[in-house]
Amino acid sequence: MLRLRLQLGWGLALALLVCAGDAALAQPSPYPRTDAPPQYDAFPPPTSTPPYPRTPYPITQSPTSPYPTRPPGGEQQFEGAMRIATIGNDVVLLSDVLPHVEQILKQNGQQIPPAQLARVKWSLVHQAVQQLIPGKRVMQDFKRNIPADRIDAIREQVNKTFEEKRIPELMEEMKVGSRAELVTALRQEGSSLSQLREAFFERALVGQWIRQQVPEEKNFSHDELLEYYQANLGEFEQEAKVRWQQLRVRYENHPTKEAAYAKIAEMGNAIWQGKPFEQVAAEQSDGSTAAQGGLHDWTKLGSLSSKELEAALFSLPRQQLSPIIEGPRAFHIVRVIERVDRHHTPFRDAQIDIREKLTKQRRKNARREYLDRLEEEIRVWTVFDEPEFLAQVGLKASDLRR
Repeated sequence: MLRLRLQLGWGLALALLVCAGDAALAQPSPYPRTDAPPQYDAFPPPTSTPPYPRTPYPITQSPTSPYPTRPPGGEQQFEGAMRIATIGNDVVLLSDVLPHVEQILKQNGQQIPPAQLARVKWSLVHQAVQQLIPGKRVMQDFKRNIPADRIDAIREQVNKTFEEKRIPELMEEMKVGSRAELVTALRQEGSSLSQLREAFFERALVGQWIRQQVPEEKNFSHDELLEYYQANLGEFEQEAKVRWQQLRVRYENHPTKEAAYAKIAEMGNAIWQGKPFEQVAAEQSDGSTAAQGGLHDWTKLGSLSSKELEAALFSLPRQQLSPIIEGPRAFHIVRVIERVDRHHTPFRDAQIDIREKLTKQRRKNARREYLDRLEEEIRVWTVFDEPEFLAQVGLKASDLRR
């Protein structure tokens, strides 16, 4: 059986009561995603006169009773049909998020005191609704800019991908052997293929539409690149580092310290007499990299516990054997293969990295501006805006704002 696998402890569940969190763009699903939404290049550019004006949707009064009163004998009777949000022209029902919430409660119910269960449940519903809102706004913008016949064609293409790729994955995840068994398993989880298909469609469309509204900008002047380099010089600072080889004789492996000294001297003399460093290390050293010829990859200044060893590595000429170094637990002979002193990456070498950083920053800012514009244009109402409902489920508006 497919599980959400969202591991929430009681402490985190309570935190949901007072923390709305940053809204995510992807529509929450009661099933873990193993796919990346498909990419489509089928979107025509927005027309100069879109079928719907880029103005806020008309604000209408919320209904007198936007949520059902609890029927005698239990609150679950008509719960799934409850309207919990209106995002532009899109209505969100409790059934759209309830499977997600119930999976979390099922996995963590024993950690939640019964008296707090309802509050935790509705806090999770609130969080799920907040996660839906940005993506739903993007879908509204997509629908008001793309002709209906084009949307149908795109939906057909996305649905084909869902059938060919996502359904086999779901069958494997839920360990079922047929589509009929999958439908039954989803129903037991409180979901359906139609819900998953719609979520898949929206994920694909939201990501692609945002990318189309936020074009990549990679053209930056020399002055812009240089200004970033000078203002963020610390990002381009490179620590001193060294590649080196080591012979080591641990005191504890010999009867006396003098015997250990004699052994390291014998190894050093063998190299002076022409035996390869790598061979001596592999045959006689008890260093951690002896089998690799005593080779140590790039080591940053300050990362070694032996200050005597580090002092030698960052002062010896390249390819020169060190004297015998006495450390806290062993004698050493080392040889520097390559060393880079502390420096700043030159501007000429940093320009590619700077251009990538500026591109990401500009894209992030443009994305935020686009979503902020939709927030102003597309009205949102949720049941959590109603004080009467909050009182009914034991929540306060201040709980949801924290």
